[in-house]
Amino acid sequence: MSVEFSQREIRLKKIRDLFLKFHKVLMDAERAKYEEENGAVSSGKFLEMLLGDPKFAWLRTLSTLIVRIDESFDLDDGLSSDMVDGYFEEIGNLFDESEEYQEFKLKLKDALPENPEANRIGSEILELLS
Repeated sequence: MSVEFSQREIRLKKIRDLFLKFHKVLMDAERAKYEEENGAVSSGKFLEMLLGDPKFAWLRTLSTLIVRIDESFDLDDGLSSDMVDGYFEEIGNLFDESEEYQEFKLKLKDALPENPEANRIGSEILELLS
């Protein structure tokens, strides 16, 4: 394994950790917004909504990606360079102007103005991608 690849793998781990924080901040904001409109829900009910309600499908984009990255780090053979490149491209596509992940991008665009913490974390992710 080359030093360059090791550094890219470390970068991916950092991005994954930031994605976890990003997901939590966005999820907490969505829960607060939902509860303001509909009343309080239990943690179990909210988890059920996160997993199945179409209103929260955009957040599943992040959680699914986090799980896939985690599973890749746990592979017996480890991550390949192509896998790391693929994750960097996929993560970049979440924030670029491409047609991919349109629902996620629209919901994120609505969520970010109200959420300085999510903005900060998103900026950190983009910085690590560059």
